[in-house]
Amino acid sequence: MRSSALWRRFGDFAGAKTGAGGSNGSGSIASSVAFTELFDALRSVTHAGGVENDLGRLLTTAVEQVKYITAADKVVFCALDDEFGRSRLDLTTVVARGARGEHPEEWWTQRVQELAVGRLEDDGANVAVDRETGSTIAVVTVHAEEDAPSGLLAAITGRRRGLSDNEIDFMSIVASFLGFAIENATLMERSRYSLLATERERIAREMHDGVAQSLFGASLGLEVCRKSLRRDPSVATQRLEDAQEVLSGALGELRRHIYALRPERLGRMGLCAAIEAHIADVDDGHFSDSRVLVEGRERLIPSSVEACLYRVAREAVTNSARHSGCDSLEVALSYGDASVCMHVRDNGSGFDVGEALARSERDGGIGLRSVQARVHAEGGRLEIRTGDGCGTELVALIPC
Repeated sequence: MRSSALWRRFGDFAGAKTGAGGSNGSGSIASSVAFTELFDALRSVTHAGGVENDLGRLLTTAVEQVKYITAADKVVFCALDDEFGRSRLDLTTVVARGARGEHPEEWWTQRVQELAVGRLEDDGANVAVDRETGSTIAVVTVHAEEDAPSGLLAAITGRRRGLSDNEIDFMSIVASFLGFAIENATLMERSRYSLLATERERIAREMHDGVAQSLFGASLGLEVCRKSLRRDPSVATQRLEDAQEVLSGALGELRRHIYALRPERLGRMGLCAAIEAHIADVDDGHFSDSRVLVEGRERLIPSSVEACLYRVAREAVTNSARHSGCDSLEVALSYGDASVCMHVRDNGSGFDVGEALARSERDGGIGLRSVQARVHAEGGRLEIRTGDGCGTELVALIPC
């Protein structure tokens, strides 16, 4: 509902400003420039919300863009706090741009609150001229969730000029896009928290099933060793050797968990070399043929995307080595202008994806679920192509 209304408004604005018949006068040029400014502003807002995923930067960008577009003396975003069913300004979340001494906070907070009353559920703008100062104030509501106002965007000009209909339209459209960007940033942050919880669950389970069991076995062996030390030293010696071997294995597994938490290898070696090193770690004679390929021109990508691809590759390679029965493995990284795509292919036994997902949900398995959550948290797409006896190909595409 909100999406279709927003695009209708954007389309109406574009049609009105560029002219249905395509006039060739100076007004056409001015309108074209205005439309370009709007497009650049929206692109900046959506980038700050969708790519950078930084809520503070998102709000700052929106306020700066509106100030630039309207040339207002001051532009403010203020969050709303729903107290006892009534929305009030939350002055702990305010982003303002403009001279500090001009239109001070104690003045504009009262005026903005007055203009917002009764208009919070409306997508339109409320504009008024202050009788005392002659300043023009325009307020639009920002809806970050369906039918839920979450903030106000206000522009204030001095006595010398007001705000044109064109500038108010700009504000309304930017506010609508800001609402979507806030909602997207919030959902991504929730996804990251969910992913963190999933990681904790995975580490706890692997520690319990791996390191904890190994340490328990070593503890039992040492107990037998203690009892056998005087009675049969040869048994005690054998038990000590066994316990040493178990503890060495547990130490190696613990190191792998530490690397998974903080992939120092990635920062030290780079993405391709780190994946190659992990393949060598888990190989243990599984692969007669394994390789990492790079397609396109390798370039710098955001650290969060690089870490995501590395962790997804780790999970996929480990699963291929442990469960697929494959002897050939290929990891291919394809660098595009606006995205990176990773393919992990093996010639193993394959599996039924639907059944694996159902089992994951039923039994609390988290490997495949964790891979999906990582890719989705970066705004990417994951595809798994496999079947019984057909090998497996995992494809992760992430914009960057």
